[in-house]
Amino acid sequence: MDIFHEAKKRFQSVHAILSYPEIYAQDYFTQLSAATKEAYAVMEAGLCTNAAIDSNCIDHRNFIRSVMETLKRLEGGLEKTDRHEATLAEYTVRVNSILERISTVLASRTGSRVWYGLPL
Repeated sequence: MDIFHEAKKRFQSVHAILSYPEIYAQDYFTQLSAATKEAYAVMEAGLCTNAAIDSNCIDHRNFIRSVMETLKRLEGGLEKTDRHEATLAEYTVRVNSILERISTVLASRTGSRVWYGLPL
């Protein structure tokens, strides 16, 4: 398994759920939580130890761990607050940043430029 391709796939799933919450409205937090756990597992499996990924990877991973706790509480029925909204907004920014970095690494391997997996 290529860790970068796997990470890209996992973070694209998270990105889709964060970008289109209305599609997942019925069980939004459950689906976001499951996708987040899968993305986090890839980070734990070695993405952050790869020298090609940026130095913020460990910080992103730790933030995602805290997001997983927040999502668990929201899944359990905790009412969403402004603080939760801010956390999800920051999560969106971080997921975009991670995807950009992964795409850059993958593009450097092929010599082409991509944005979220789409050729430029």
